[in-house]
Amino acid sequence: MTACFNRFSYCLKYIRVILLLALIICGFAVSASVTGSCQELRVGGPISWWPIGYVNEQTDQAEGVSFELLEYIGEQLNLPIWVAPPLPWKRVLKMVEVGQLDVVSGAYKTEQRSALFQYSAPYYRNEIRVFVHKDRPFVFEKLEHLKGRVGLKPLGGSYGQAFDSFVAENKSSFVSVAAHKATFEVNVLRPLIEGLADYFVLDYQDGLLFLQKSGLQDEFIALPHPVAVLDVHLLLSRHSWCASLLAEINQVIALAKRNGILANIIAGYSR
Repeated sequence: MTACFNRFSYCLKYIRVILLLALIICGFAVSASVTGSCQELRVGGPISWWPIGYVNEQTDQAEGVSFELLEYIGEQLNLPIWVAPPLPWKRVLKMVEVGQLDVVSGAYKTEQRSALFQYSAPYYRNEIRVFVHKDRPFVFEKLEHLKGRVGLKPLGGSYGQAFDSFVAENKSSFVSVAAHKATFEVNVLRPLIEGLADYFVLDYQDGLLFLQKSGLQDEFIALPHPVAVLDVHLLLSRHSWCASLLAEINQVIALAKRNGILANIIAGYSR
């Protein structure tokens, strides 16, 4: 009876969280529709992508290069920044697509996304690397060298048009897994240790941090040749009241590059 009650209480708490989020989003949507203008930037984004955007484990607050840049953008445009609670990546993209949120704090450019969102000027550049067990390295200089091997990649992850096209053409060779901090060791590292997969693909700095946190940084290496070198952008909704701010946001990003603000933000996350 107690176990049943506990499960019921847990469900009620979960429902309350969902309802609260829905009310918050609806409240902001109503406010914007009444005024007919952009009153604040409602932001969603990745929650475990070092150093772009992640949730601080001590404070439960969103941190990273993207969020500091957005705070600077808000200051320059005199707009408050509201950060949504942590949400699944695909849900964030959908909410920005339909205008329930205004901005995705960081993403790579793809043809599919370009049709749905507006892209800001780039504010960061990332290397995507192939990680392997130290005892089973292989030569990797081009995507064709991955053929005949089993690879793991983050669920919903996109690493540029060339890589995405390669994955689509070789679906049987790739497994998409949840690759955040809570599941990284089980979903990514364990299959490589047991020989069930040959490699995983991840942002270089992100991969190193995950390995360090798992305590297995000495068991895996990143192959030297990058899969891709990609720019990171803000994604703006085409269907929110803030959609018209793209040019102004790009001007602030350009200013942050010229005056050293962006370089200082990035330097704060150097490891």
